[in-house]
Amino acid sequence: MRQRFVIVAGCLALAGCSKSGISPLPPPEVSTNVAASNHHLDPCALLTSEEIESVQGQAIKDIQSSSKVGRGFLISQCYFMLPTSANSISLTLTQKSDAPDARAPKEFWRETFHRDHDSSEEGERDKPAGRGEERERKSPPEKLAGLGDEAFWMGRQVGSALYVLKEDVFIQISVGGSGDAASKLEKSKTLAQFILKRL
Repeated sequence: MRQRFVIVAGCLALAGCSKSGISPLPPPEVSTNVAASNHHLDPCALLTSEEIESVQGQAIKDIQSSSKVGRGFLISQCYFMLPTSANSISLTLTQKSDAPDARAPKEFWRETFHRDHDSSEEGERDKPAGRGEERERKSPPEKLAGLGDEAFWMGRQVGSALYVLKEDVFIQISVGGSGDAASKLEKSKTLAQFILKRL
């Protein structure tokens, strides 16, 4: 289960991944860079330069956006580039698409964070664990209170991310910089509060 969440983080960030046995978002059927429509949210409009500067100490230098549609989901990403590139912020927003096979993101959220894996975990505990596997088992997603409808934090040495669900959309925030996981969590939570006001 721990490994599954690590894979999910990559899947959501890239809007799809290869076979992993976790029902990830598939490779998109259509890839576009069009702006969000009237009923779709634009992730680049969910944070201001002032808000980012209050967290990272630098204003936005540039913004890069992209959108992908795959099997019922519209996955939009905004990369807020800062003068110090390592401090940049990535925001991914998953919404229901307009495609005929549109799915509710909340379904994927439940499948990802609430699927019962007790039996598989018991089997994994009987297997000898490598050093990397053992580390992942000790670092399961941390459920957070007071953010949206539900929130989880994945704190890792590389690629820490905060996931927040509100109604039928969810966001993924990744904050760059040299700080430790605890400081990145606090920064991510602050940014999430700004974003949630606009969802």
